[in-house]
Amino acid sequence: MTTQETTKFNKSKFIRERPDMKVPEIVAEAAKQGQTISPGTVWTLRSSDKRKASKASKKVAKKGPKASKGDGGKKFNKSSFIRKYSKLSAPEIIAKAKDLGQDITKGMVYTLRSSDRKKEEPVRVARTPKGTKKVASRPAKAEKTTALPTSHHSISFDPSDPVARKFITAGLAAIT
Repeated sequence: MTTQETTKFNKSKFIRERPDMKVPEIVAEAAKQGQTISPGTVWTLRSSDKRKASKASKKVAKKGPKASKGDGGKKFNKSSFIRKYSKLSAPEIIAKAKDLGQDITKGMVYTLRSSDRKKEEPVRVARTPKGTKKVASRPAKAEKTTALPTSHHSISFDPSDPVARKFITAGLAAIT
């Protein structure tokens, strides 16, 4: 339940309307009006107001200034700026950004370039488990075949295959 008397006096508003007054003066003036404000209330309110103002100014500083109207008034995009000058070294990019009133760090340049490189790399094939045969990544070379003259059939074999070579030499030894 609130009465008219309690809703009329707003301590925060009363304190904020007197930013240049000292704490004891605010307490005394409130007492003249029949209200009680402790010094701790004044200090707490002023402290929280300073903290809120500090946070608000940091948010504005993080956003940074907008680009010139020639760019359509768009926000300055550091990543696209770095990619635009990808052929320049990091210190040269930083200098160009400073000329435009923007802060870019070396770490930002190197991190962006690294992540862009990772996106361009091909996907690596997973390893095969032990005991399974690996599939050749290159196409197999054309096999050389040699035909041996026989009375009825011709036989083709791969001369680089040691088993086939052993079989052919044993067969030739038996014929001669």
